[in-house]
Amino acid sequence: ELNYLLQQGRTKADFSPLWIVLAPYEQYPGSGTDVSTNTISYLTLPVRYTYRFGSLTLMAGIQTGIMLNGRGRSEAVIYAPDTTFYYANDYSLDHLHPFDFGISLAGRQEIFERFFVNISIYRSLISLR
Repeated sequence: ELNYLLQQGRTKADFSPLWIVLAPYEQYPGSGTDVSTNTISYLTLPVRYTYRFGSLTLMAGIQTGIMLNGRGRSEAVIYAPDTTFYYANDYSLDHLHPFDFGISLAGRQEIFERFFVNISIYRSLISLR
């Protein structure tokens, strides 16, 4: 079984109070918000041992993956007296480790003939950084 996996993470940071320097020796109190979204796509190959109990199937094994694409976007808004600053930055996540390896556990329950419900859990053994 060869899988395409798309992972997305979102982080929001609020800054308050925030001191904003607009000119030399001029500081103003303000606040801000930064939202970062990271998206990583993988091609994964799980290799699992399968054991069947009637209509229930349990699986355990290893899984390898290769990162196909990684990108992120950061959007910030800073509120200062009488001024609002907007900032957006797109960035690559190609600096992350491109190969992934870990442990895979899964279960499958047959509901009807040719209709299944699958649940799987994966734990990476390699740090992406």
